[in-house]
Amino acid sequence: MSFALSSKFCIRSANSAKTSISLKVNETTKISANCEKASIINWTVNDASIIEIDKNASTNDEEITITALKEGKTTLKASVVVDENTYEKDISIVVKTINEEINDETNK
Repeated sequence: MSFALSSKFCIRSANSAKTSISLKVNETTKISANCEKASIINWTVNDASIIEIDKNASTNDEEITITALKEGKTTLKASVVVDENTYEKDISIVVKTINEEINDETNK
């Protein structure tokens, strides 16, 4: 997955090519970001009870792993400051239980 905020800031995930990610409870995925003009990527989540962020010990937080903790919806935000301007990108995260996944497939 790749989200471009500008030509200088890009966010990628192994999950999909959309600005939202759907996970099952206990599932994990990696997300990375890079910015050629900023040294630190700041990651925040609106509801930390739904997903957990692990910064993977990267020196400038360019890669994280998120783990789905419980059913629900939240927003993950990546931000950088470049030349006193803040650039942000929101990624919608939807966590479903296994039962919801089965029901979604059955209703197709």
